[in-house]
Order: sequence, then structure tokens, then C-alpha cells
Amino acid sequence: MGEILWKTQRKIETKSLTKMAILAALIFFGTYFIKIPGINGYTHFGDCMIFIAVLIVGTKRGALSAAVGASLADLFRWLCSMDYSYIFY
Repeated sequence: MGEILWKTQRKIETKSLTKMAILAALIFFGTYFIKIPGINGYTHFGDCMIFIAVLIVGTKRGALSAAVGASLADLFRWLCSMDYSYIFY
């Protein structure tokens, strides 16, 4: 109990899954909120958090956390910058 079975019958422990979720949230926070303006756009701390995630949980799980966190940041940035005025016309 407290384990998730994937198709290859590998077990992911609850502790590891929780670490992955927290790291995905930190990657989202570092990518979406912490921006440093520069000459060619901006820099964010999401990349640094990705390296930390890979060091903490390993390559495959860190990459999965990075994919979830960075994708959510891009999705929310796109949704917040969208112009919704065309819906009402």
C-alpha cells in the first residue's frame, strides 16, 4: 500500500512521488514568478531548480518533474496573456 505500479511493474514509493511533486511546484514557481530582466528578454530560476531536481531524485524522475513544472509555467503564462475580449464579441 502507498505504492503506484506502472506498466513495467516498477514501484514508485510515495516518498519519491511526493518529492517529485514538490520539485515540480518549485520549478513552476522559479519559472513563472522569479524573472530577471535582461537585454534579450528575461532569465528565470526554473533552470537552476531543474538541475537541483535532477540531483535530488535522479535523472528520469527529475526530468519528469521538470517537464511537469515547466509545462505548467508555460501554460499559465499563455493563459494569463491571452486576450479574452474576442469571446464577448
